[in-house]
Amino acid sequence: MSYEEPVDLLITGSRLLTAKGLVRSSVAIDGTKVVKIGKDASMPRASEYLKLPSSSLLLPGVVDVHSHLRDMDLKHKGDFASETQAAAAGGITFAVDMPNSRPPTLSAEAFEEKKRIASGRVAVDFGLNLGVYGNEDELSKVEENIAYGEIFVGPSTEGQTVGYPELSRALRIIARTGKPACIHAEDPELLLEVSEPYDHGASRPPEAEHRAVSRVLSLNESIGARLHFCHISTSRALSTIAQYKNRGMDVTCEVTPHHLILGEDVTRDLGPLAKMNPPLRGAADVGSMLEGTRSGTIDIIASDHAPHTLDEKSSGLGKAPSGVPGFETFIPSVLTYMMENSIDPVAFVRLANQGPARIFSIPQKGFGVGRDADLVVLDTKRRVVDPDSFLSKARYSPFQGRKLKFWPVKTLLRGEIIFEDGDIIIKDRGHFICSGNQDGR
Repeated sequence: MSYEEPVDLLITGSRLLTAKGLVRSSVAIDGTKVVKIGKDASMPRASEYLKLPSSSLLLPGVVDVHSHLRDMDLKHKGDFASETQAAAAGGITFAVDMPNSRPPTLSAEAFEEKKRIASGRVAVDFGLNLGVYGNEDELSKVEENIAYGEIFVGPSTEGQTVGYPELSRALRIIARTGKPACIHAEDPELLLEVSEPYDHGASRPPEAEHRAVSRVLSLNESIGARLHFCHISTSRALSTIAQYKNRGMDVTCEVTPHHLILGEDVTRDLGPLAKMNPPLRGAADVGSMLEGTRSGTIDIIASDHAPHTLDEKSSGLGKAPSGVPGFETFIPSVLTYMMENSIDPVAFVRLANQGPARIFSIPQKGFGVGRDADLVVLDTKRRVVDPDSFLSKARYSPFQGRKLKFWPVKTLLRGEIIFEDGDIIIKDRGHFICSGNQDGR
């Protein structure tokens, strides 16, 4: 393709990480789209040039299909403005908000109200999920949701537990929509009351996750809904998912950065600051998550960004709410870990950009020519994780104090720089995007 007129922006000088490899390549952007990727000599003229340091790394923006942006009655924990600005600072250019807000997103009316409240206040593009809990009549009324759930088959912070009979009925409705059902898998029958001193890992044992995964997969055999398991943390659950994949079921799963990288010793060191559901696991399970990213059994890495205030998280391990912020440490933690464990960084693009965009049918996302120009420039020097610098209202992290590489220094959303050198440049560029359709502008 030849260009008689200059394109809007040409990015040169950096190493570009794509699904095919790490290459020296330039990126041409016209309007909001990537229009060409190639060597400098083959690129069109541009109205503006962005020459990057040769030591920097350029990669596609993260498509994060699991986050909790809070707002409304939980805005003291986080709101659409603060948390999407944190996403921009972390190189996340699209985020899906889960429905366990307060009030929860369980009806067409609540869905539209949440979309209205977020409008004009988001720094990155976003989508919404519809929840499942006593609302079978509402499940077919919303068409703009990315997916259904997080569906809680076990109790969790702000979650509403769905029994297996209700889940079965809901899956039959969801199957007709063709959209995924996102499952939080911890069987309530195996969750334990733990006396003092409180041990969060012992209260939610690995067997609870495996049983829930097995039961949901089994009941879905006669239904055929698309299943997606959130934040898988155990080797047995991952193995069972792989078995059903091999038998032809349409099932995918995700791992979070914290379950991929951190073990239960971190909870012993940090206490409630590292408390989450499911809990951090032992070394064998953590190792299985690493192997799952190598083998492709794990389809997606998602943040499960779940902010609380530092005061709430400091109320003791037994009382503190579960959940940790994940936007601003996503790229540094995962890419540093991959490099340290000799995983081809190409896997990052598959797991954090192209995989989620494809599985959840998110239009125009997933890096490539003709797609949205969502890009992140990384500084490859090591820095210490300092939660006091976070833009999220959650000023804590299970990664705090760690020295990580690959920190975002520029984030581009649809061709415009929205974050640069620690500052949000554009606070309201984000749009609502529907699954499988054009964006919701």
